[in-house]
Amino acid sequence: MFSSRVFIFKFFGLGLIFSTVTSSITDVPVLIWGGDSSTKSISKPFNLFDKTSQKDFKDIVTKKVGDSQLPVIVFYKESFCREDVTLHDNDQWKQLKKFGSLQYIPEVDRPFMIIETLPFYNQSSDEDLNSVSNGQLVINRANDLDFVFETFKMLKESSPYLLGILTGKTCTLSRPDRIKRAAATAEPLAQNDTDPIFVQSERVLFYLEKPPALQMKGSEFISVGQPKEVKDEGQGTIDSPIVLKMDFDVVGNDTSSYKASLAFEIIPKTSGYYTLHRVNVTRDSKEFSLFTKTDLTWPQNFSYHCGQVVQFSKSKSNETEEIKLNLYNIQVQLFARKFSDTYDCVGFTSISIWSGIFVTAILGLIMIWGLIMMMDIRTMDRFDDPKGKTITISSQD
Repeated sequence: MFSSRVFIFKFFGLGLIFSTVTSSITDVPVLIWGGDSSTKSISKPFNLFDKTSQKDFKDIVTKKVGDSQLPVIVFYKESFCREDVTLHDNDQWKQLKKFGSLQYIPEVDRPFMIIETLPFYNQSSDEDLNSVSNGQLVINRANDLDFVFETFKMLKESSPYLLGILTGKTCTLSRPDRIKRAAATAEPLAQNDTDPIFVQSERVLFYLEKPPALQMKGSEFISVGQPKEVKDEGQGTIDSPIVLKMDFDVVGNDTSSYKASLAFEIIPKTSGYYTLHRVNVTRDSKEFSLFTKTDLTWPQNFSYHCGQVVQFSKSKSNETEEIKLNLYNIQVQLFARKFSDTYDCVGFTSISIWSGIFVTAILGLIMIWGLIMMMDIRTMDRFDDPKGKTITISSQD
């Protein structure tokens, strides 16, 4: 009896492992670029850890090509994984961006199968092409990105509205190797000082439109760049706040470099609400606690978002210099796989609403004043009689 139970557990365990490995093999990234000025961009914000289904991917391709069925060339690799995108040279992706907005979908369930079965396209696999016409889809094998760039550049001259797609058939990296390599980056494309920062740790989802800017000793704001290491700790209580720590190698304007770390401390403010309490900045073994005047508070199961620049600072004192930290378009949420509905820092009565109310009030006052003046106009109620006595009007009338 015991041995039969062990067999059943092993059977289900092997089935689970097999399904996980199979899923990781068939989930591959997709890059789409080019098209014409009317080509619709992908408006859906993709979470780096969410998988796009075949149906959703087919809808994306259908919207991209439009009713005119733009010419499409598909480059594929036998093995193509997210790490091939995240860890690749950024200059290669910049070359593709020259042909139009480069859009990245991190994980798609067998996209090559969908591309091969598009019913509204005439497909071919001709490698010696001079042009691609509307309604035609060409599939080419890509050995490297240089081949993709050169081929697309040549065809773009004769087919100005050409749409390019780069994907793969499978992802054959072993799972531990994928996790290890993916942990080395926090952003889907190759990173520099202008790329966004997206972090999904065990407890925190964190996004910035671009790297934070740090000002110390009265100097100019310097971008801290992309994080080299990210980790979190804590249980999310007053006694054990959640701390998201990022380590940076900062390069100053004088080409000098130093190591710095930012520790974002999140605590429960009231029942069901969290707040980003402070940011601890460490540089050269010195730690400074920075605070902000912006109320970074949001409800549980919501994400906090602020499109404005949120500044943390510490006033100058006798012992320490003035320090400022700017965060751009921040979004943060706890204990989530993807961002939920946002709790925005801009309230209902925004600047635009107040401006509208102010202008409407002025116009309303002018209209009321004009109506009162018109209502105060008095018409004549006495007339001269040429045969009678002349009308005399006293000053009181």
